[in-house]
Amino acid sequence: MKIIELASYPKCGNTWLRHLLSKHFELNIHNDIPDFHQRHGETKDYIKEVIVEGEKFGFYKSHIPNIRSINPDEIVVIYRHPLDVFLSSLNYFYINGWKEKYLNENIQTVESLKESGELDYYFEQFLNEVGQGYFDGLLGDMSNYFHYLDSVSTLENVTMLMYEKLYDDKNSTFDSTFSKVLGAPLKSSENLFGDVDNRTKNSGNNFYWKSTKKNYESFLSGEQIERFYAKHSEHLNRYGFSKN
Repeated sequence: MKIIELASYPKCGNTWLRHLLSKHFELNIHNDIPDFHQRHGETKDYIKEVIVEGEKFGFYKSHIPNIRSINPDEIVVIYRHPLDVFLSSLNYFYINGWKEKYLNENIQTVESLKESGELDYYFEQFLNEVGQGYFDGLLGDMSNYFHYLDSVSTLENVTMLMYEKLYDDKNSTFDSTFSKVLGAPLKSSENLFGDVDNRTKNSGNNFYWKSTKKNYESFLSGEQIERFYAKHSEHLNRYGFSKN
């Protein structure tokens, strides 16, 4: 069985991608596409085999790329605009009650931070550190989002999948990405994305929050966005996030 790792920096759409795969292949997202950070040494035992054109495949999820104990054959890395990762991470800290991530341990929603003006403090932090300190316990130095992308993009057998392209082109991006990764033609249902949206966006779980692209334009000023692009233009251009 060919093992495919679904890797990502937290809050880049890994769960969305697994929902798409679980719907297409009729898999249970929790048991059949196991999360390495939950299953650890038992991960391989949970991977459910799927067959495409006579070839056997299986998937698992990890935020740490290229788990050596599993030795994946292929790695798909879904990544997202860093400013949307910034805001989605703040929402994740809120729903998990991570007080240590907040100024004076004052937990607030992103909307509340925007309204009070405190979001500016967290933006300045992200502008300079790009997530360093967000997920240090899990990722170490790769908690810096650009360090993460620089590291994973150089791995062998890696396919980089941009969240925004999957969001815009949906079935065509999904089909072409996994046809390449599987080495066999894949054709998804026209209803795939709508069915997954019904399962996730209507779940009542703030985990999925906005589930959109360029969410940062609703929360950050034009001046803040310009400053972020000015400071990080090299990395943004490298990963397809040029302003135009």
